[in-house]
Amino acid sequence: MKLTGINMNDVKHSNRTAVLYLLNREGELSRKDIAQKLGLTPAAVTKICRELLEEKKIIEIGKSDENIKAGRKKILISLNADKLFAIGVSLELDYCNYGIYTVSGKTVLRERIAFDRNKKPEAFLNQISAEINALIKKSRTARKNIIGVGVGIVGAVNSEGITVGKYGLWQEDVRVREIFEKNLKMPVKVDNNIKAFVLAQTLFEKQAQGRNQLFIKWGPGVGSAIMIDSEVFSSNKSGEAEIGHYIVRPNGTPCRCGRKGCLETYVSTGAIINRIKESYSKETTPSLFALTNGKSENINYELLAENREKLDKCILEIIDRRINRMARAAVNAATLFDPDGVVVFGYMFDRYTTQRFIEYCKNYYQKYDENFITVSTLFDKSQYIGAVALALKNMFFEK
Repeated sequence: MKLTGINMNDVKHSNRTAVLYLLNREGELSRKDIAQKLGLTPAAVTKICRELLEEKKIIEIGKSDENIKAGRKKILISLNADKLFAIGVSLELDYCNYGIYTVSGKTVLRERIAFDRNKKPEAFLNQISAEINALIKKSRTARKNIIGVGVGIVGAVNSEGITVGKYGLWQEDVRVREIFEKNLKMPVKVDNNIKAFVLAQTLFEKQAQGRNQLFIKWGPGVGSAIMIDSEVFSSNKSGEAEIGHYIVRPNGTPCRCGRKGCLETYVSTGAIINRIKESYSKETTPSLFALTNGKSENINYELLAENREKLDKCILEIIDRRINRMARAAVNAATLFDPDGVVVFGYMFDRYTTQRFIEYCKNYYQKYDENFITVSTLFDKSQYIGAVALALKNMFFEK
């Protein structure tokens, strides 16, 4: 048997990555602090920091304020977080968010366009690419300071950045990474949007959390991902952890995935709006009729959420039944691997919906209360932060 020795290049790369992750988690630190926290020699840390300074991934921000009786004060180091940038692209069922963000996750410029189902995939991705190039020019961001592009997309994606399976935006396989790299002239990383959001939790969530978590997104569709031992679960299958495609009604409504009766066909934003339109009239839904000026095309979930107290009883019942169905699916999914907790996000999980969702979950299993089910602290950034995290992990922290 041939023994394989330690690859010193791998060790060096691992140590560099560890330094960057530590600074991301804890903020400014001295070289001595870094060495102590990572168990590295001062000489090794000094060398790593010198390289990272030359690459402009980190900066020296001045001396520590702590009182030292003897010797020089520590020079503090931090990520060059607001001088380096990433492009984030989030492709959802009904829209596409794209923008420029700092390494620390702050928004420079961000735009949204409707998802155009009438365009062929390549034509639509070419359109987004043109919009991004225009946005870079508008922001006056130097391309040399953009580390790359992260793309979070509904459905499964293989290691080559190609969409696969029938759970996504298009029925055919689409070479998403190749199209964006050709148009943007930058490195691109593509992955499932829910898995990308879980990655963002590991990069930007500062509070302690369990090592095993179930993540559920609601709005406009339904998605999920699993974190096991602090790592995002991934496989080569296209339906991994897809709670939105649980069969909830045999021979039910046809789903975009090709099956019938999937959860998403009953609780997605579009499905709820369509069901409400079936009951919509001046006589049966007078309050909603007035709110929409008698035009059913004016019904959208933002209007429903903002005017919940004014909604007709039958409309509230329609929404409540969907919340109950979501809760039942979530409890069943969590039962499969008994996570430390469930994290929810997405615009459907507003304050009212989340409260009712937890109440229904508790009815099915008392353990699933407000301590077990929490709203992500990145809730307000859920439309883009996952895509940004993809770029950072693959082109900044671990490059």
